[in-house]
Amino acid sequence: MPQILCDLDGVLLDFITPAMQLHNADPSIVTSWDIHSILGITHEQFWKPINRGGQRFWTDLPEYPWCDELVGLIEKIDPDWHVSTSPSRSHNSAAGKVKWLQKKFGPKFRRYMLGESKHLFANQDSVLIDDNEQTIQRFNECGGFGVLFPAKWNSLHRLKDPIRYVKKQLQGS
Repeated sequence: MPQILCDLDGVLLDFITPAMQLHNADPSIVTSWDIHSILGITHEQFWKPINRGGQRFWTDLPEYPWCDELVGLIEKIDPDWHVSTSPSRSHNSAAGKVKWLQKKFGPKFRRYMLGESKHLFANQDSVLIDDNEQTIQRFNECGGFGVLFPAKWNSLHRLKDPIRYVKKQLQGS
């Protein structure tokens, strides 16, 4: 049985819409994770209003409509699945993400890993579901099986049914 790791932002949660709202910008213009360049501002300018939002920005991120369906699919394959998420540089990001997870999955939920080095968990029995192509590539290079989650900012942006795609990929893992 594979050990499944699932990303949070861009897979289960919508980071883009609230972040773009803070910049009075249309979320549909986001076609890469290089959002500050799309907006024509610096990295620091992009993160400033998000950081001002503190933990609440992160705990209030909305679920995507497919969140529960994807979690259900994952739990059928691996009841002991884990969330693997990269917090921003602000300590509020990590704390807010943990609060969101415990609000969603209960106060005793501890099956999460915070950090950008997801490849460290790669092995022949591990699967990572993530929307970042570089993260998936690195995970695969380190011996894991990465499933790129379809999103507007990656090469699978044309796929209309992300759950169907992920299900098909997981059946082949």
